[in-house]
Formats: sequence, C-alpha cells, structure tokens
Amino acid sequence: MNKFRKRLGHKRVDKYINLLDEGKYEELVERYLVEYYDPLYMHSVDKYKYNQVINFDDMTKGLNESIKYHEKAKKEQ
Repeated sequence: MNKFRKRLGHKRVDKYINLLDEGKYEELVERYLVEYYDPLYMHSVDKYKYNQVINFDDMTKGLNESIKYHEKAKKEQ
C-alpha cells in the first residue's frame, strides 16, 4: 500500500490503510478504483484503438450496449 504514496499522497494512502485496518474492504476497494484505477485507465485510453467504447455513466444504457456488443460478437464467430 505504501508504494502508492508517491502517486496518491500520504493523506489518501493513510485513509486506505485505516479502511484496511478497520475491515472496511468494500469502501477501500471502491475508493481505490474511483480515485486511482479509473483516472489511470482514462489516462491511457487514448493510446489504443478499440472496437467500441461503452460509457457507464448511465448504467442501464451501458449494460444494454454491452449486451448488444457481446451478442454481435457471438454471431461473428
């Protein structure tokens, strides 16, 4: 966990460690994904070419698009 201090700062990593010590694993994972992984992923997303990009700001719409994409891919196999 301390490896993230340089990128995330001491205050945020201390909060993660407290969550871990308190057994608040779900909150820890959610905060890590939102505060670290998502921004890291979005930073690199423009480096690659994708067949389709699905936005999940609207979860229902994103899920429906994912299902349609999966069904189309199965038909093309």
